Amino acid sequence: MESSVVVIGGSVAGIRVCQALRSEGFMGEITILSEELGLPYDLPPLSKTYLSGDQERTDFQLLSDADLVSLKLNLMRGVTAIAINPRERQVVCSEGRTIQYKTLVIACGARPIAAPWDKVEGVTQFRTIGEANLVRRRIEQKRAVVVIGGGFIGSEVASTARACGVPATIIERQPTLLYTAIGPKFCTYIQGLHVAAGVTVLCNTSVESVAKDAGRDGIIVSLSGGRKVSAGVVVSGIGVRPNTAWLETSGIPINQGILCDEFGGVLGFPDIYAIGDVSLWFHPSRMIHTSYGHWTRATETAGVVAHNIARPKEKIPYNAVPFFWTWQHGKFIQVVGRWSATDREIAIKGETHGKVKFAALYENQGKITCGAAVDWPDKVPWLRAAHAQNKSIDECVEYLRSNCDHAVVEDQSSQPAK
Repeated sequence: MESSVVVIGGSVAGIRVCQALRSEGFMGEITILSEELGLPYDLPPLSKTYLSGDQERTDFQLLSDADLVSLKLNLMRGVTAIAINPRERQVVCSEGRTIQYKTLVIACGARPIAAPWDKVEGVTQFRTIGEANLVRRRIEQKRAVVVIGGGFIGSEVASTARACGVPATIIERQPTLLYTAIGPKFCTYIQGLHVAAGVTVLCNTSVESVAKDAGRDGIIVSLSGGRKVSAGVVVSGIGVRPNTAWLETSGIPINQGILCDEFGGVLGFPDIYAIGDVSLWFHPSRMIHTSYGHWTRATETAGVVAHNIARPKEKIPYNAVPFFWTWQHGKFIQVVGRWSATDREIAIKGETHGKVKFAALYENQGKITCGAAVDWPDKVPWLRAAHAQNKSIDECVEYLRSNCDHAVVEDQSSQPAK
C-alpha cells in the first residue's frame, strides 16, 4: 500500500494536520493510523463535560464519516505503527501491513507513566474514553474518587467529581497541586478552590500501596504516615512521557521527544515531521528544543506542518508563545508562557463590575515570562501578545491593574501594595 502522506496517530494534532492539508489545497492521498476503533475524538472534554454526563462522544468527535468522505481521508481504525524504515519510507503496522509513504507525520502523542498500582481492579489511568468510562460509571454510582497526582488532568477529574456531588481526594507528593507547572501563589489559589469545593487535598503525601478492600467493592489507598483512604475508583495521574519507545531502532533523533527543527521537520529526515506531545521543536528565540504538551500547541503546530508540506518552498516556522487553559470548580484558568522556579512572581487580585479577578505574572530580568489568570479571558490574549513582544513586567502589571475597578498587587519580594 502507498500513500502520499501517512499520519501516525488519530490525535487532535493528527486530525488537524489532515484537515489543514486539504485547506492548503493538498490533493494527494492521506492515510491516518488510529489505535481507536471508533472515530477520533478530542481529549479535553473527557475530564470535564463527558465525565459529568453533559456530553457524549459524538459531541466532541474530531471527524464524522461524512468528513472522511469529503476530505478523502483513509482512516485505518484499530491500527498502530510498530516500526518505521526511513530508508525505504515504510511504516510497519500492528496488523502486519506495510505502508509506503512520501511524507510521514508522527502525531502519536504521549503515554501515561505506569505505576505499581495500575493493575489493581478499579484503578485506571485517564487518557482514553474507555478509561474515562470507568470513572464516569463510578461517579454515576456516587462512589468516592481518589486521584493520585495533582496535575491538571487529575485536578479536573476531582473538580468534576465534586460538581456531581461525589467525594474526591487528591494525593500529591509535592507541597502543592500543580507544583511544577506554575508559581506558588497561583498554585495556592487553585488549591484553595479545591478545598472550598470540598475536595480533600493531601500534599506532601506519598502512596505506599493500593489494594482491593477485602470483602467490599472498594479500594484502600495506604499513604505515608499511616493514613488510609477508601475509594470506589482510583485515577492514576502521575504524568506522561512522549510515545517514542516504538521508534528506538529507527534512527529518529529522540531526547524526551522527537527532535525537530522550527518547521516541524525531524532532524536529519526531510520527509518526516512530528507534531503534538511526541515532538520537541527548535525554538528560534530561545535557541533550544522545547515541548509543551497542551492542546493549543498540538493544533497550531499541525497547521504549520500542513503548510510546510503543501508549500515546501514557502516554509514557515513555529514560534508562538505557549498557551493552555483548564476549567476547575466553575473557574476558567488560562496560562501563557513558561514558568520557571527562578522567576519573580507578582499576584494581582482585582474586582471588575462586581466580579473577582485573579492573576499571577512572572518575570525575569524585567520581562514577562509567564502569566496565569482566573476568569479573565478577555485580557489573556493581550498577555500572550505582550509576551511575544517582550514587554516589560511593569507594563503588564499596569495593564491588568488599570482594567480593574479595584486591585491589590502583591510582589513576592515586597509587602502588598495598593
